[in-house]
Amino acid sequence: MSALGTDTQLDLVLYPHRSLKPEHFSILLRILMVLCILGSIRFYIVGAWPVVIFLVLDLLALWFAFYLNYRRARVREVIKLTEASLIVERYAANGKMESWQFEPYWTKVNIRKIDRYRNELSLSLHQQTVVIGSFLLPGEKRKLKEKLETELYIWKNRSPNQPGSTPEK
Repeated sequence: MSALGTDTQLDLVLYPHRSLKPEHFSILLRILMVLCILGSIRFYIVGAWPVVIFLVLDLLALWFAFYLNYRRARVREVIKLTEASLIVERYAANGKMESWQFEPYWTKVNIRKIDRYRNELSLSLHQQTVVIGSFLLPGEKRKLKEKLETELYIWKNRSPNQPGSTPEK
């Protein structure tokens, strides 16, 4: 979360949290491979060679699960508050991008409680509503709501001589 330049008051990048970095997964996979190789040798010696097939399948399934997990981690949302608009850009894991633009003065930041453990954060303007940060935890959504409301308040109450404000006539 950072403010950039005079043109952009707010520039946030939201992305899902991943607890295991790719480098650490590589180390974990190597350790598991060594253990599986040692186990495979033992099972082969005692005549239970079909178990080796299942150990290899287990390793492949684990690798594939983490591959999907890291692919999903490429999802992100960018929220920018510029002198003229509030822009939300959503990037899917496949690279597809969706974009929404709001007039900051009239934009409302809403949080709706879904159940005891989940909530939904959205930006709305007239009939247009966009849910943001669906991958964030409930506490993170509340903090993001406060941050957005603060920045929109600052944007609405800026002085006439600040960049982006219209001079009085």
